[in-house]
Amino acid sequence: MTPRQLLEKLENLGIIDPKVLGKIRAEIEKSDKEVKPKSVLAFLVKKKHITEQQAKILLASTKELPKKEDDFEFVEPEPAGDKDFDTGDLTGLGKEEVVDEVDATVPEVNVAVDYDATMTLVDAGDLAEEFAVPTVNPIEIGAVVPTEVGFPQEPAFDALADDGYGSGAYQTQSGPQQTLASFKGKKDRSDQWSTKWLYVGSAILGILLIFVTVLWFVNIGQKPEDMFEAAMSSFNKQSYGDAQKKFDNYLDQHASHRDAPKARVKRIHAIIRGTYGLKNYTEVIKQSKTLLPELREQEDANSQMEELRDDLAVMLPTSLASISKRATKITDLEKMKEELVRVKDFFTLVEDPVYIPNSRRKSPSVNDNYLKIANNIATIEGQIEKEEQYELDLDRIEMLNEGKKTEEAFAVYQKLTRNYGDLASRSRIRELMLKISETEKALVKHVELPEVKVAEVPRSGAVEQTVVLSVTSGKPVPALKDEVVAFLAEGSVYGIDAGQGIVKWRRFVGYETTNQPEVTTDEKVFVSDQRNNDLLQLDLQSGELIWRVEIQEPFLAPSVTDKAVILNTESGKLLQLDRATGELMHSIQLPQPVNVSAMLADRDPYLYQVGSYQNLYVISSQTLDCVEVFSLGHYEGSISTPPQTWTGHILLVVNLGGQSDLYVLKPRDKGMALELVQVIPGIVSGTVSTPMKRFGRWMLMTSDTGELRILELYPEEEKNPVNVLTQDVFDAKGSERVFVTTEGSNLWVAGKGIMRYRVPRNLAQFDRIVNVDSGDTFLAPVSKLDDYLFHIKKRNQSGMVSASLVDAMELKTVWRTDFGGGLAGSPILYNDDVIAVNNQGDTFPINDTVVNSGVALPSLRASKIRSDLQFETLVELPDNKFACFGAEGRKDMLLVDLVKSKSRVLSLVKPADQIASPPIALGSDVIVPTLTGQVARINPNSGAMQGTPFQPALRPNGSTPRWFEPARLDENQLVIARGQVDKDMPSVIYTLTGSNPRSIKKTGELVCESPVKSNVVLSGSQLFGVLETPDGDKLTSFTSQPLANVKDAALDSDFVSGPWATEAGILVATSNGKLHCYQMDLSLKWSAEVPDVKFACGPEITANTNGRLMLCFQNGNVVWLDPETGKLVSQIDLGQPINHRPLLKGGKMYFGGLDGTIHIVDQPK
Repeated sequence: MTPRQLLEKLENLGIIDPKVLGKIRAEIEKSDKEVKPKSVLAFLVKKKHITEQQAKILLASTKELPKKEDDFEFVEPEPAGDKDFDTGDLTGLGKEEVVDEVDATVPEVNVAVDYDATMTLVDAGDLAEEFAVPTVNPIEIGAVVPTEVGFPQEPAFDALADDGYGSGAYQTQSGPQQTLASFKGKKDRSDQWSTKWLYVGSAILGILLIFVTVLWFVNIGQKPEDMFEAAMSSFNKQSYGDAQKKFDNYLDQHASHRDAPKARVKRIHAIIRGTYGLKNYTEVIKQSKTLLPELREQEDANSQMEELRDDLAVMLPTSLASISKRATKITDLEKMKEELVRVKDFFTLVEDPVYIPNSRRKSPSVNDNYLKIANNIATIEGQIEKEEQYELDLDRIEMLNEGKKTEEAFAVYQKLTRNYGDLASRSRIRELMLKISETEKALVKHVELPEVKVAEVPRSGAVEQTVVLSVTSGKPVPALKDEVVAFLAEGSVYGIDAGQGIVKWRRFVGYETTNQPEVTTDEKVFVSDQRNNDLLQLDLQSGELIWRVEIQEPFLAPSVTDKAVILNTESGKLLQLDRATGELMHSIQLPQPVNVSAMLADRDPYLYQVGSYQNLYVISSQTLDCVEVFSLGHYEGSISTPPQTWTGHILLVVNLGGQSDLYVLKPRDKGMALELVQVIPGIVSGTVSTPMKRFGRWMLMTSDTGELRILELYPEEEKNPVNVLTQDVFDAKGSERVFVTTEGSNLWVAGKGIMRYRVPRNLAQFDRIVNVDSGDTFLAPVSKLDDYLFHIKKRNQSGMVSASLVDAMELKTVWRTDFGGGLAGSPILYNDDVIAVNNQGDTFPINDTVVNSGVALPSLRASKIRSDLQFETLVELPDNKFACFGAEGRKDMLLVDLVKSKSRVLSLVKPADQIASPPIALGSDVIVPTLTGQVARINPNSGAMQGTPFQPALRPNGSTPRWFEPARLDENQLVIARGQVDKDMPSVIYTLTGSNPRSIKKTGELVCESPVKSNVVLSGSQLFGVLETPDGDKLTSFTSQPLANVKDAALDSDFVSGPWATEAGILVATSNGKLHCYQMDLSLKWSAEVPDVKFACGPEITANTNGRLMLCFQNGNVVWLDPETGKLVSQIDLGQPINHRPLLKGGKMYFGGLDGTIHIVDQPK
């Protein structure tokens, strides 16, 4: 032990003033001479900072043994009054002053101490509780030395002479005999009885007997007050072992003295405090459990223990916090349980308010220890619960695997390892999951699938012909003429001529479809119809059907080879279809579902299919035989992209919520014998749903959070062959998907906007060159065509889809074709042509020639003026004019004059510039409810308000009500309902007049007791609307002059849409899928179940429907009912969603599609 280490030990023991130790430490640092621990101890003895006995024990702990007896010499202590501190004594001694090193023994104490430490505790007199000295083994000195130390011992040592000191051993209460340090050298074999030492020893023994006798008489003769004060003095000096002995002597002789109760408390205090100083926390608790209950039996115990409680509030919680923390490190289940019982038993002591009252627990440090104890107990309990669950679930998994119930077994595994993530790495459970993978290999079976049928005709539907409304601007590129690009956008697959931007064909496959079409080199395109679960092969140029296979269940994107199409269903079937005919060649059933497509190996005759959880299946691409199952260990649905092969390696990305990990596998035997050679945890944040893409000799990875990674592969490396070469981040917020295209050193990324990077091969870093269209959302993969890029996007602030050809380097538009988006309103008839207006205000005439071509081009282009227009309502006006308006809050307006073949884009003028509900025509003007609470009259030629609007009273805080769509009562009169804002601003129904072209005035007002839920309609002389009452929704009738409530009828379910005034009666649709027809007196005429409650337009009876009630639904169903009975007469299914009222012309119906198309249907006879 060095002097510095000795000083640190003294500082930790706390028996010497830190200032004194600091001065000694400084003197040692300044000294040119070597200072030994013996010199430091001799100095401290000389200055009376420690006793000789303490120095001996400390010297023993340094393990520095003397070479010969004469080296030890103690200088007589200075007088007690001499307290000058001169550290020069440390280094200025002429002869090194040292303390002798002796074997120290532990005296017997009243309470057994069970020390956990790896040290033998040496207790000599006063210092029984102060020092921990490592066990000193016998040391060869190499010279003849005495077997006993030749200087007088302290009385405490003499008293132990019969306890084995001379033999170098002693017996403790808590353990077996302990070996003490002793000198060992050449034995002196001379006759010890024939020397003078016999007489000298006898004389010394006589002197000691006299000394003991005198000491006994002195003790017996002491006053009790002096004995008590002496004990207290030792306690206050933190000499707890000496204090205990003195308290014991005092209590043995004066048990009834007035200070005896306090002495009993201080004695116990000294025992516990001494043990606490040794940091033997277990013994602290044991002693406390044994000794503290004795104090409770004393009279006036509460006041006597008050001084002890402050120390107990520190010692007991601190000790148990340490014990319980150590217990959390135990891994054996049975030992955990045993330790939990012990800790909880100890906790009853620590929680006892007699020892530690609640007032003491308010101290932050004390309370912190209680929290630690509680947390540690909870941790132990949690670990026990985890281990018990682990054992239980392992048994369950094994049993389920033996029963070949692998899916259930993995569900148990997933739940267990999600709750306790560290368990997944344990060897026993990993071995068990490997067994499950082997079981699953045997469960892969070939199956017959007679339900998979091939058809050469499309599915039957009522639509005879569909016309696509498209607008192309820009310049053609002759070099790309007749090169058709196929893509999926908004529920339909399109084929567009890349050279001219002309839509060549369209096929609706449902909004459920997410698989992009797969184009092959022989000008074929494989299209997924995930609405009907069909796989189609089409001719790329014409879009004509070659074959259609009915898969009969949901499936994933197909993989196409030279001769076959590999397709997997979500339920785990794997199908191999003949590429030319669509005939089923082979099919197997995996024992679990799948959620990503299969991946074909580059060179080997295998495909790799990731299961929904746990496994990767290696399948023969020729026979679909399962040749291997690799236990990957992923959770259900955590892999969103197919595997990727890369120069003899297989890469998979496992999504873990906040991050994604990259797994690298290596087939060791021609595509088989897979081995996991690398895992890169957290390679990107977020999830990866875009497949990795080869980028020259690199691999490109993209996350949904906009992180880009370029990976480099070192195939010769057996372990960790993949390295992240460089990275970048782009703004992907709002992107549903990210699409990546590469060529040479250029990289294009499309998601929310599109950007081009240049990645120099020698630098391997991202250089962002250009970034455009940052507000647009890209919908499909980007195609590189010569020097151009072809992409599909949904433009910002537009309802249209745009296909564009752009310069690949600068991303400047060459041509753009707009399509998709709903119609602005129902088609109208003009000069025997059907006129349709798309979402951005372009006007399309549709005649037979257009119908035969399938594509309509605009005659009037509002989008040429502005590209952010969006119209949803068309209002027919006199003189073959119509006006179009946008959604709520928009101020755009379009006026079209068909006679003059002109259109004008206008903006509504304040204060009537924000539409609140669909406008209606009133003469040649338009009535517009506004968000500012007005009902205004608008001149459609200017967009300006005519005269004075109707303005009901508004709330002081500016709250405005909701206006429902108005309805005309006659040429000049209208009715409109205002929704309820709160109880102070209830719903109101107004009748208004516009007879004065310069104003809109109120003619009637009805404040409703219940909120209005619908617009108000006129039938005959009565008004009808739906109110939301405490008893449910009710259809209510009103008189118009004056406005008054007449009657109501309770609906049998919540109101959904309506009411509609028809010749059959008042119609209302409810949430239980029914359409109700009421008479004028609100008696129920009939109720009919309908296929949907989302109507494309209001029901009506027209001349073309032969007196039948026609219902059009947004899902494409059209139903005709008997108006008197509500019974079904006929129905058709367009197979495509529709909106707005159809136009009836010459035995045909023209429906507006949701994606900016016109569907032509023969009207049923």
